[in-house]
Amino acid sequence: MADTNMGECNPKGKGEDKEAALHLSADELFNKAAEIHQRGEIVQALNLYARILEQFPNYGRIQVVKTIIAGLKKEKIGIYWDRAAELRAQCKMSDAQKLYKQIILEYPDSPDAMSAKQEIQILTDIEPLWNEALQCQSNGNDEKAAQLFTSLITRYPQSPEAENANLLLALIRQNQFMPAREVSHGIKAKDDTPDDIVAHLLTQKKTRLQEKQARSPEAAADETQSKKIEAIWSKAGELEKDGLINEAALLYANIIESSPNNYRVRDAKYRLGKIDAIRKDDFLLVGTNQDNRITLRQLLSLHKTAVLFILCCVMVIAGTTLYFVFKPATWSDIVENTKKSVVVIRTADGAGTGFIASSDGLVFTSAYHVGKNKEVDVRLYSGQIKRAVVVKESKLLDVAVLKMEGSFENILPMSFVDSCREGDEIRTIGAPLGVEYFINRGIISHCNVERDGVKFIQTDPALLLGSRGGPCLDSKGKIIGMSTSVALNDEIKSLNLVLPLTVVRDFMEGKLTSLENALLKKQEESAMKEEGKKEQVYGDADKTYQKLQGVVDQEYSAYLLILDSRVKKKLITYEFGMFLAEEVKLAPSGAEPISQWIHRLANKVVKGEETEDNAVKLIKEHFNRK
Repeated sequence: MADTNMGECNPKGKGEDKEAALHLSADELFNKAAEIHQRGEIVQALNLYARILEQFPNYGRIQVVKTIIAGLKKEKIGIYWDRAAELRAQCKMSDAQKLYKQIILEYPDSPDAMSAKQEIQILTDIEPLWNEALQCQSNGNDEKAAQLFTSLITRYPQSPEAENANLLLALIRQNQFMPAREVSHGIKAKDDTPDDIVAHLLTQKKTRLQEKQARSPEAAADETQSKKIEAIWSKAGELEKDGLINEAALLYANIIESSPNNYRVRDAKYRLGKIDAIRKDDFLLVGTNQDNRITLRQLLSLHKTAVLFILCCVMVIAGTTLYFVFKPATWSDIVENTKKSVVVIRTADGAGTGFIASSDGLVFTSAYHVGKNKEVDVRLYSGQIKRAVVVKESKLLDVAVLKMEGSFENILPMSFVDSCREGDEIRTIGAPLGVEYFINRGIISHCNVERDGVKFIQTDPALLLGSRGGPCLDSKGKIIGMSTSVALNDEIKSLNLVLPLTVVRDFMEGKLTSLENALLKKQEESAMKEEGKKEQVYGDADKTYQKLQGVVDQEYSAYLLILDSRVKKKLITYEFGMFLAEEVKLAPSGAEPISQWIHRLANKVVKGEETEDNAVKLIKEHFNRK
């Protein structure tokens, strides 16, 4: 009897040992996977967790394993996406397509698979266009290559290939795209292929751009200010030489006020002292230079008739001059003069408006028109095309400062003081919808509209995309501000904002850096909140999908039992039963797998477009119809 009991107990003990050994092996595998995961070896860790799921389905931590696997799959997909982006930036489109295909192969039911298919389609369209452009370039047909690159940029402006095409366009314009034999010294012989040559040239171009961008914006602004001061100094010297000392004095005073730390300030103060001494001694000046000046004392010594004649001439000349100086300018005259300083900004993305702000080639425009470009084409009123470099820009303020080579005339007077008056009539000049030098009339509604710490002028003229960056003129013909893309409300088209030139000046002098940083931080925090909401929605959708998928599994199992019963009763054949079992795996439309349908239902539930109970009802109706 004792032996019998022992015989019955031994198998039970062996079963417990086997179960314990199974859990011990699963724990060891789990710990090893966690260790590899911490080292960042995503693929290896995913394989080990998958083994736990396959070999130990009753493991106590199986739900934890499933959660980790779901997260690792997302990480793995992210690695694929990042690597594909790197390959595309290196002009290796075929290798990038392989990674997209790997995403589709490994995760066919995921939203990323759909995105990967779209990227493959885009690359399928881009690659022949890209290769044809390179072939034209290597054959010396720069014009055809430029057309193809421009077509690629227009069709796919946000793609990495568009960025590379922009760089190659710049190289073509600067005649820097060289045949393979001329750049082969920078590339190994075994890598001397067209793609490698292009990648080499793009790397060189990006390096030059980075070096150019590394230059301090404040230093660039100081250099611009110094050039401006030199131009004013030269002009003042010419006026003083011609005997126009009052006008020269105004320019010297401008140098002292605008740049107190400039080395020309000392010289300007010296010249102002000399001019004051001349004014005290010769307080009435007639003539064009110092040698021919006639003072009032000299005039009094002349014959009385001659004095009267000269005084009459002076009064007539002065009256005529005052009439033309103070004669109210018509809007037609103001607009005609302004158009000569307005320019059209052209990039691969379209056209916009700007205006020349200084005689040494500074241009103010909207940052919207510049985009990601560091160089743009500027068409002058005369029709001449100039190449301009982006000196400084702010997407937050929607302002960009460009620099052209050369000297320019027809610079309009600009108001750098708060001379805004509500109710004043204004004019704006722009290029909406490609209509260049389009004039808009309106009034100033508010002089001090604050948006995120920045003061704007509120106006009523409709400012379309092409008009942004153009000048806003007051009735005296002065530019008081620049049209901006910042709007009060997208639905209220008649309420628009103009960026005052005082703000543009502060931006040029680096006084708005702290404000821009604060706005950028605020924007980043808003983006992080939005991203958090998206992640929450994604997580909720995933949970809802798992729940609905559980309903599908239950209904499918019940449906298989019904089919099995019908086969046994010989109501249907076994082959027809297999056909029905496969057919029910398709969505109600019959055009897609049921898993994709469940994904859409889950998303609708999370968005509030569908209730969870109704989604369950639709699933059950699908299996009942079958």
